Amino acid sequence: MRVVAIVALSCGLGFVGTASAGGGQIAGAPQLPVGQFTQASTNSAPDFWALTLAAGDVAVLDFGKVADEVGVCVWPPDVTDYTDSSTECSYSASTAGTTGKQELQFRANVPGNWTVMFFDTSECNFGTPVNNCPYSFTYQVTAYVHHFTSIVLQAPTHSRSNASTIVRGRVNGASSGSVQIRWQSGRTKRLISTPLSSGAFVASLKFPHRGTYAVRAVYRGDASHLASASFARKIHVK
Repeated sequence: MRVVAIVALSCGLGFVGTASAGGGQIAGAPQLPVGQFTQASTNSAPDFWALTLAAGDVAVLDFGKVADEVGVCVWPPDVTDYTDSSTECSYSASTAGTTGKQELQFRANVPGNWTVMFFDTSECNFGTPVNNCPYSFTYQVTAYVHHFTSIVLQAPTHSRSNASTIVRGRVNGASSGSVQIRWQSGRTKRLISTPLSSGAFVASLKFPHRGTYAVRAVYRGDASHLASASFARKIHVK
């Protein structure tokens, strides 16, 4: 029987651990908590987690050892318990040769449940089949996900100087925050910020002179979302 012990850490500011544990195989593995510190100990088996990602999301795994060196192996959603032993890790890292702490970042190229497996690298090396590494170990991990975003900007192709020109659009993948609308013609540069409402935005621009202006929307991202920018739209001002 596989035994998992969980250590929940706390401090004066309150609870900072998690009462969850990984699974003994890919099928049915629990979701890896995001933005939450986890410390877990396993008895004679690797620890499996699922991490749900959209295409383009960037995952960050900050992990560390407690005693023995710890490695992490990441597989895409199409790897199963029937194929993991013959499939190399898509992404991997180890605490070996470090101060005991390591970070692994990767970008999901397909959507779905990615498999994140932790194992004892003091006894087992990377390669296949790391999923059969039968050694007990304790590790710590905090996972972060930076969600992919993209912007669609709609703007008229013609306008008049000093007239109100409405541009609008949407940030796909984010619902709140703000975007910057930037426009330029020669040395003339301007920008304004406008809030997002359920991912949508609208702004009124006034171009001071005649000419062709390149207008772009920029979302600067936040702790959970990646930055993105729209394609430039050209507006001819008379």
